[in-house]
Amino acid sequence: MEVRNSTGRTQVDSASGTVLPPMPLGEWTDLPYEVAMRFWRMRKADIRQPDQMQGHLWKESDGMHIFWMSPFSLADGYATAAENMVLALVRQGVHVHAAACWFASMYGLQMDTVKMLQTPHPAPMKVGICMATAGEFRKLPTPYKIGLTMYETDNPLENLPEWRHDCSVLDMLIVPSEHSKQIFGKFVKAPIKVVPLAVNPFYYQAKRKRVTSRPFTFGLHGTLTGRKAPLELMDAFKKAFPTEQDVRLQLKTRLGIMGFGQQTQITQPADRRIQIINQNWLHTRMRGWLTDTVDVYVFPSKGEGFGMPPREAMACGCPVMFTNHTGMVDFADERYNWPIPVAKEEESPLGGIWRIPDWDYVIETMRWMYHNRQAAYDKAHKGALWFIENHGADAAAKKLITILEQVEPDKPKKRRIRASETIARKSWEGHGTFYEQFQQRVPTGKVIDVGVGEGVLYAWLHQNGYEVTGIVEPGQKAKVARKLRKYNLPINIIEQPLWELDKLGLEADACVSQGILQDYRRHEIELVLRAMLRTSPEVWFSVPTVHYPNAFSKNARLRRRDRWQDMLEDFEYDMHYYGHKRRYIWTRVINIDQGMRATTVRQSEQRGTMIDDTWHPNPWERPDGKVVRGEPTV
Repeated sequence: MEVRNSTGRTQVDSASGTVLPPMPLGEWTDLPYEVAMRFWRMRKADIRQPDQMQGHLWKESDGMHIFWMSPFSLADGYATAAENMVLALVRQGVHVHAAACWFASMYGLQMDTVKMLQTPHPAPMKVGICMATAGEFRKLPTPYKIGLTMYETDNPLENLPEWRHDCSVLDMLIVPSEHSKQIFGKFVKAPIKVVPLAVNPFYYQAKRKRVTSRPFTFGLHGTLTGRKAPLELMDAFKKAFPTEQDVRLQLKTRLGIMGFGQQTQITQPADRRIQIINQNWLHTRMRGWLTDTVDVYVFPSKGEGFGMPPREAMACGCPVMFTNHTGMVDFADERYNWPIPVAKEEESPLGGIWRIPDWDYVIETMRWMYHNRQAAYDKAHKGALWFIENHGADAAAKKLITILEQVEPDKPKKRRIRASETIARKSWEGHGTFYEQFQQRVPTGKVIDVGVGEGVLYAWLHQNGYEVTGIVEPGQKAKVARKLRKYNLPINIIEQPLWELDKLGLEADACVSQGILQDYRRHEIELVLRAMLRTSPEVWFSVPTVHYPNAFSKNARLRRRDRWQDMLEDFEYDMHYYGHKRRYIWTRVINIDQGMRATTVRQSEQRGTMIDDTWHPNPWERPDGKVVRGEPTV
């Protein structure tokens, strides 16, 4: 397994004594698989598989082997569904070798899952599955890559345009519903298969509820953002039962969320019949609540990639109402549950549309269940038995295994991404804004083209009278020279690690780079910029953003403007979008405080949560180890 240090500091694996030197930008080191995975799991290194697959596990004498990546955590949708599916695959005889990505917490996981995550991997695998949002797919270290994801509305690219690029690395995409297949099919080129998510068998109670003398309880649980419509459900409950006192509504949320936004303390409603519970529950308590407390489960969500909570409630034997759309259509059946009709559609802040439930239907059905309890219980019991048999975890795992059996991992997708630009006037015109601004500031003189890339910038500089020198990574000169010779351009190219270009002793009026820096990680970019500023008084660079439909290379990390601003917080800079639909950013960096890095406290980019399109940071650490809370920088 090949490894590249990604931190800027020397890293040591205590178990083997292996040392990764600081920031060998562009250089890869071959390490034993387990050592490489330890560095990678700690977010200390990039990893990649060599092209050859000798010794990679797949269909062996003891069965099928797959590599699995996903979040693992209590109460999160992706993480919960991932754990259920992994354990279901193991019950079906698949050898699953799991690793965490995105985020992970061992609290509340089943012991079999914890043991699996702690077990060393015996060898590289040919086939890998990453169940997460699309930005995690590129982390799969296997030659054959399968993504497993979903989305709650109709147009993920409106809010997450980078997903077009993130999905381009896949050989196959798996989604949990026909709705997700339809929306991802608009921009994903790989084959798309539908496999339902696995519901934890712990909920398979199919318990027949009985009429009792306690308050008749309606329930809803989850991370109750505005998409789940908890505030609207409160209003519907009060309209359905304006005076009755033997009925109540319990809303079980987490993270202090009720509707939009995040609060440290949720104010209980004035109506004492409505109870808000803001806690993390283990599966034992959740199942007890669904089987022994909740009489009717109401899930009026405006959009779901799958819809795990109503499925869990249905397996427990609860009468279940849910909005009949998106990922919930696949198990809507009036013989066994109560699908809520869609009354209207409205624009969603997540991109696309939200479906608004028919609240009159919700109110009338809640009243009917209140007055016809035993009839509702009997229908729910039949529904639970039907769901467990036809939509249970083992059924989902078998469907996934059937798809995996058809995979040909020795023929992974060719991921060669052709350059989207060539040395031509058309490409120059596409970057006209960037070039005009640069020419006004630096009308003539010596200029260093950092990285060169496809040679478009190099050719433009030569055409406009600049004395241009290109700096390329070691081993790239011959490739770049061939491109330039096709256009009869002078070959003034030097090989040098970009982060060490200042060691060449060159002097220039400006360093400029186009379509290069997006290939590097955050710390690498900072080192390159520092080297550029030690060579010239100012630096100009242009990069494609997440809005660009094609990446310049397979390694491109397409970032949003605020992410670039975060990386440049130690620099003085100007930054502007240009091109159709904000495809590019051009940036002029003019100064830097060399001593600032030692005292700057930087928040971790990977510790936090996006909730209702807002970043909520977790505690983070300063270099001295002190835990700090602060304002988000992304």
